[in-house]
Amino acid sequence: MMIHGIQWDSNALNGKGQVQWIECKTPVKYLINQNKNYYSTKSNFINLGQHTDNTQLENWYNKYGADDVNIITQNLNNKEFPMTKNKSGIWKTDFQLDMNDVTDNIELVDTDENNKSIKYNCNDYRIIDLCDNEFDIRMFKEK
Repeated sequence: MMIHGIQWDSNALNGKGQVQWIECKTPVKYLINQNKNYYSTKSNFINLGQHTDNTQLENWYNKYGADDVNIITQNLNNKEFPMTKNKSGIWKTDFQLDMNDVTDNIELVDTDENNKSIKYNCNDYRIIDLCDNEFDIRMFKEK
């Protein structure tokens, strides 16, 4: 997938200016791989398990992967759990929340009609501290 944007070129058309389409940086997503399991890096550290095929892995990158690899070294004080709508139209978190981890209110993050999550404050943590001694950071970049 290629992302496009627009920019204003004031020198085009003899100084009258013109809007131009430009290609933007292709988005990348990051997951952690350790002991043959993949882990979410998007405002949480969730064991996703072992993928069954490349389609599932690509879906994991898109849904659970962070846009910025530096998140693994940042001090975080909240966790976010993505949700999926079941066949009955009921939204459920993809993973079980540990209620002992919650230090403040739980809120629904309603990004759009197809993208919801549960977010809550918790004690400070860094994703890198939750990893074993050996792990890989895997990057997915759409073509």
